[in-house]
Amino acid sequence: MLERIMANRDKGRKADYGILSNTDKKIYSQLKGAIDSIHEEIGHGEDRWDLAERYLRI
Repeated sequence: MLERIMANRDKGRKADYGILSNTDKKIYSQLKGAIDSIHEEIGHGEDRWDLAERYLRI
């Protein structure tokens, strides 16, 4: 799911673009919640996919 989100962002799309099935929505929500929680702990806001890209990409 993370690779899918990053691919969307590479194409200039919203992180959740094309995430339509209930299963995918659930996985997306769980991943987003985990990332938002980490960002909250380090003093950043929600929906900071730009930071997630920095931390999680190889």
